[in-house]
Amino acid sequence: MTSVAEFEGKLNSAIERNALLESEQDEARAMVQRLKDEARGECISWVYAGGIMLKETSQRSGIKQFYK
Repeated sequence: MTSVAEFEGKLNSAIERNALLESEQDEARAMVQRLKDEARGECISWVYAGGIMLKETSQRSGIKQFYK
C-alpha cells in the first residue's frame, strides 16, 4: 500500500515530466514549421512575447504578418 506522501511525490514527478515533454513537443513543432517556411523561401524572425513564440514573416512583397 502506498502512502499519501509517496503518491503525491509520484504524481508531482509525472506532472513535471509531462510539462517537460510538452515543452519539447512545442519546440519540435516550431522547428518543423521553421524548416517548412525556409523551404518555401520565406524570411522569418522569431519573437518571444508574453510567453508565446511569434513568427514575423516577410516575403518579397514586404508584407509582415505575425502568427502564434
